[in-house]
Amino acid sequence: MAALVPRVSLLVLCLAQPLAAQAPTLEAVQVERAPIFEPNQGVLGRLGNALHRTTRDRVIRRELLQRPGEAFDSLRAAETARNLRALGLFQRVFVDTVPGPAGPTLRVRTRDGWTLRPSLSLTATGGQTLISASLNEANFLGLGAQLAAQVQSTPDRDVYAAVYRHPRLIADRIGVRVQGEARSDGRALLLEGGMPYFAFTSRAQMEVVGYAFDGTVLRFRDGNPTPTSRLRRRYTLARLTAGRAIVASPRGAVRLGVIGQLRRDDFLAVADTGTTPFPVSTTGTLGLSFSAERSDYAIVRNVGSMLREEDVAVGPLLRVGVLAAPRAFGYANDGVGLESTLRLGARVGRGYAVVAAAATGRFAGGLDSGTVRLSGAVALRPSERQALVLRGQAGWKRNPVPGEEFDVGLGYGLRSFPFHAFTGDRLLLLGVEHRWTVSEQALGLLGWGVAAFGEVGGAWYAGSARRTGGNAGVGVRYAFTRGSETGVRRIDLVRRFATDRLAAGWSVVVGEGFAF
Repeated sequence: MAALVPRVSLLVLCLAQPLAAQAPTLEAVQVERAPIFEPNQGVLGRLGNALHRTTRDRVIRRELLQRPGEAFDSLRAAETARNLRALGLFQRVFVDTVPGPAGPTLRVRTRDGWTLRPSLSLTATGGQTLISASLNEANFLGLGAQLAAQVQSTPDRDVYAAVYRHPRLIADRIGVRVQGEARSDGRALLLEGGMPYFAFTSRAQMEVVGYAFDGTVLRFRDGNPTPTSRLRRRYTLARLTAGRAIVASPRGAVRLGVIGQLRRDDFLAVADTGTTPFPVSTTGTLGLSFSAERSDYAIVRNVGSMLREEDVAVGPLLRVGVLAAPRAFGYANDGVGLESTLRLGARVGRGYAVVAAAATGRFAGGLDSGTVRLSGAVALRPSERQALVLRGQAGWKRNPVPGEEFDVGLGYGLRSFPFHAFTGDRLLLLGVEHRWTVSEQALGLLGWGVAAFGEVGGAWYAGSARRTGGNAGVGVRYAFTRGSETGVRRIDLVRRFATDRLAAGWSVVVGEGFAF
C-alpha cells in the first residue's frame, strides 16, 4: 500500500496540470444526422428509413462537450465521439472540424442504426434447455430511450421481464431506469435515478438505487443438477451516492464521494415458509469514496464487434470506498466495509491488454465476508480482419450470500456445459479465441466471420477438490452492420471434454459475445 500512494499522487498531479492553450476558437457546432440507409439503397432502404425514427438533434447535442466560442480541444472531441458511440444508437460517429471564415466549425456526423431488435434463442446442452425471446427498442421515438421485454425459460425457472430506461429524462440531465421481473418463483423490481458523471470534465454526480427481491434461491454443489437447498429470500436495498470532482480535466478526473445504504437481506428454508415467521433484519452503512482515472482509450475493430469502432479503456483507474458498518447500524458487531477497484492497461499494436482487480469485504476483528476478483484480456490483431483474444478470470469469496456463489455453465464460462455444472467460492476461467472476419458488409447488411476457440476452468468450494472442465470448437460469427448493437452473435459447434460428472460430447451452442 505504501508503494501505491506515490503512484496515486503522481497520477493526481498529472491530471491537475493545466492544458496547454488551445487554438483556434470554434465558430460553430454543426450536427449532421443520417438515417439508417443511404438514398440509393432501394425499396428495402426506403422502408427501413420510414419505419425508424432518426435520432433527434437534441439527443446528439446534449452529448457535445464543446460549444461555439470555446477553444477546440481534441481530447473533448474524442470523448464526445466515445459518449455518442456508448449510447448504442448509431452505426457510425464522426467528430472533426471544418474551416470557417471566423474559425473552425466542430462537425458531428452520425448515422443511425436499426434499434428495434427481436431475438429468439434456444440453447440445449447436457440434457438442459434454455429458451429466450425478447423485443428491445433502444431508441424509442428517436429520444434515446429504451423499452424492452423478455420471456425466458431455464431449467430453474421462468422469467418475464420488462425495462424502461431514459438516460436524460429530466432537464436533459437526470436519467431513470425501471426494471421489473415476474418469476415463476418470485418477483423483483429495480428503480434507478440520478445524474452520473457524463464526462471527465463533469463536476458533480448523484444517483439513487432502490431494489426489492422476493423469490426462491437455489444452491448447487459438485455439478449435481438437483439443488442442495431451496431458500426463500427477501432482499431490499436503498443506496445513495453523491460525488464531486476535485480535478475534472479532459485528461482524467479525481473525484471524492459519499455513500449511504440501507439493506434488508433475510432467508428462510422454503419448507418452513408456511410455518415459521419470516425474519426481518435491517443494516446500514455510511462511507466515503475516492477515485482517480486517466483518460486513455484504445480504439479497435473486429474484436467485440464487426465494422464498428470499439472504445476500450486502458488508462489507469483506482477507486476506493471505506464504509462504517457498526453495531449501531444493525450489524451483529462493529465493522468496516471496503470497496476497491484497480485497472491497468496498454495498447498493444492494433490491440490492447487490460488487467483489473476488484475487492469488497467487511472486517470485524478479521475478514467477516468478502470477494476478490481478478480479470484480464489481451486482444492481438495481426491484420485488420484477424483478432486473437485471450481472456482470464480468477475469483475468491468468503462467506458468500446464498445464491451468489460463482456459477459456471450453460453459456457462461464454459459454453457447452449445463446450468450449475461448476459452483463454489473459488473461480478460475481461461479462454482463447481466434477470429477471422470474412466480410464486414455482405450484401450491405451483414458482417460475418469464423472462429476457433478453447476454454478451461470451473468453480469449487474451499476445502473440496478442485472441479474444472474444458471445451473447444469452431463457429460462425455474425453481426447486422445496419443495426445499433455492437455485440457479435455466434453459432458454435463445441466438443465438451469429459469431467467427473459428464461424458465427452458434441453440442451446438448459440450465444452472443464472449462466453465470459
